[in-house]
Amino acid sequence: MGCCKSKPTTGATIVKPPIDNAPLIQTLTLNYRFDTQPDAGVWTTGLVVTEKNQIVLCFRNQFKILIFDAEGEYIKSCETANRPFNVAVVPNSSQLLVTLPGNKSLQCVDTMNWKAGNELKTRGYCWGIFVKADKIFVGGDDEIYVMDLEGNNLKTIRVPGNCVRYLCVGTKEDKNIYFTSQNNVVHCISMEGADVFTHTSPFLVAPAGIAVANHNVYVAGFGSFALHKLEFKSGEIINSVALKKENGIKKPKALCFNRHLTRLYIANNGGKSIVIYNTRPGVYDPEQEVT
Repeated sequence: MGCCKSKPTTGATIVKPPIDNAPLIQTLTLNYRFDTQPDAGVWTTGLVVTEKNQIVLCFRNQFKILIFDAEGEYIKSCETANRPFNVAVVPNSSQLLVTLPGNKSLQCVDTMNWKAGNELKTRGYCWGIFVKADKIFVGGDDEIYVMDLEGNNLKTIRVPGNCVRYLCVGTKEDKNIYFTSQNNVVHCISMEGADVFTHTSPFLVAPAGIAVANHNVYVAGFGSFALHKLEFKSGEIINSVALKKENGIKKPKALCFNRHLTRLYIANNGGKSIVIYNTRPGVYDPEQEVT
């Protein structure tokens, strides 16, 4: 009960009751939450956790990123060359990359001294970002840019869905790209741009942040006040509710796991607070570390 099924490359088949009647999937337990207290009219659009478990936030309409320690205590801010939208960790380094749509560029940030450095130009507007190994994946307008760490464009993939504001790449053996779009669709494509699946559901409204862990896809439902979990069973996509309004989830925007997939971080209530969940024992798989 309380889930929605779909076949790959098709919309969901409505077979279950509304989201508020859906049972929880007991895989996440609340660790703690903290308030970010952004200025009026400012909302969190990007969230990432460094390898030292520092929490980095992008507040849209501010010319800076904010850094908090692992317990949610504010550390400092770092000025950026324009308004940031999203942020990603460069694995096995001290570097972050921040998308600056207004500049059509990515800005490097050194987490050792929290100084913003050079910019890498993108082919167009840049929104979502994910770094896997030595490749940067950037969401643009109807496109995903694949770049190397020097900023050279390796390929451009045309995709449906307007602005690609949130995207991720599967862990280790999963070579697919996952992203949400403004038309209430979750997309999965191959590295060559071929459709793997699309998913829609009446339960999933205004999908935003997206992450992959243990072969499942987690999606923030900004309009559905829920964290959705997409599982793949017998050739079908099962859309279940992992967390919902009764758990304090309200307008979730960005989300991410830590490196070892032992914690899930959600920018909640439009980013006015960050909630951190521990994954249950058995979720962590060292072969799926985000690298």
